[in-house]
Amino acid sequence: MRPVPTLRQARRRRTVRHASPGFTLIELMMTLVILAIIGAIAMPLYQSYVSGARRADARFALLDLAARQARFMALHGRYSERAQELGYAASARARGFPLDREWYRIRVSVQPGGSGFEAAAAPLGAQRGDACGTYRLDHLGTQRNTGNTLPSAACW
Repeated sequence: MRPVPTLRQARRRRTVRHASPGFTLIELMMTLVILAIIGAIAMPLYQSYVSGARRADARFALLDLAARQARFMALHGRYSERAQELGYAASARARGFPLDREWYRIRVSVQPGGSGFEAAAAPLGAQRGDACGTYRLDHLGTQRNTGNTLPSAACW
């Protein structure tokens, strides 16, 4: 026969709990808070990186267009307003300017007589509010930006 427990022993048995496998609500909430803080720091850095990569694409497109214009000028003695004449694909979008890339619209204006040109890459979509604004490049190689909040030197 078992001895009858005292009142103190009975209370102690009721308050002793066995550790259950798993996480408490506090532990889960702390994990979520830490993940939210990391996400709040990482997301703007990632967006800045992506925006910079899109800017590089716009600069490359303008420099490529300028090289094609220089080649066309050497062969024909004038600059071209037609994308096909510069060797761009003969798709419906590339028959003339503007050329729509994913994040920028490329436009070219040629001076009367084909003696000069200015190419512009205007931001589209998510890139529209970009700090560098519209990239511009002319036949003399002058690089500038319009609608920008950053200095042009920082953008090019």
